[in-house]
Amino acid sequence: MALAQPLERAAQPRRPPFEGPWTADDLRRPVGTHLIQAAVARAQACNTLDLICISLDDSIAKKNKHTRHMAPRRATFEPVGWHYDHVESTPKKPRFANGLAYLDCNVWMAPRRATFGGVAVTFDARIYLRANRVRAINRQRPYEDRLAFASKNTLARHMLHALRPLLPAGVPVYVLHDAWKPPSVGGTPQPDL
Repeated sequence: MALAQPLERAAQPRRPPFEGPWTADDLRRPVGTHLIQAAVARAQACNTLDLICISLDDSIAKKNKHTRHMAPRRATFEPVGWHYDHVESTPKKPRFANGLAYLDCNVWMAPRRATFGGVAVTFDARIYLRANRVRAINRQRPYEDRLAFASKNTLARHMLHALRPLLPAGVPVYVLHDAWKPPSVGGTPQPDL
């Protein structure tokens, strides 16, 4: 009887180790809320909450070139795609990188005096999928599991709406961000990537 119990457990299908009963949204909001509340409390305790800077920055986690043969062509990691790389590009030579594009929202509670360096936290980070990548993913999914396209501006707006009620009133807030459009090359506007 004792031997049959481990065999029954071994026969049950196992979930991959990275999946859990929660989603990213289940964790994102409470963790971000806690980080902002702790940062505000610390800055207010030091009496140095004079200014809040919010930085919205997009970046690419580049995929390693040597991993291209690890999986069949159709079984690639869904969010990975070709994105405009504004770091490697020049005005005359646009560069694209194969990787995971994401947008993050960093918050800095800044003092006006130099006695305290301020408190900086990452409030949120969201994966950005281009519209053609969303369509490709949705073709392979059932209707109820399909994704909706969200531009970088839409992702930024969602982050700022979630952050707004957590910030104290009466403190100036500055939002810093990129333009999120590739520059024109030779006078020809580039497509919205």
